[in-house]
Amino acid sequence: MMNIYQVEPNKWVSSVLIEAVTGLTDRQLKDYRIYSWVENVHFKHASPTGATGRNAKLMYNRVEIDRFFDNVKRTA
Repeated sequence: MMNIYQVEPNKWVSSVLIEAVTGLTDRQLKDYRIYSWVENVHFKHASPTGATGRNAKLMYNRVEIDRFFDNVKRTA
């Protein structure tokens, strides 16, 4: 018999999971990071050594990203 587990993602998730949850592409995530989202609110660089440079892994706050999209005003 196979066990089935339902897992709820953490508040901070990797790009792989945020892409799966939101449907955004890697390019769209980059554009949101550059133009719309606030670092350390919507995303942050994470590293076991505390480094925050380009080589640090990007982590996304799925709760704040959902809140961001809930509050986006449609212009068209």
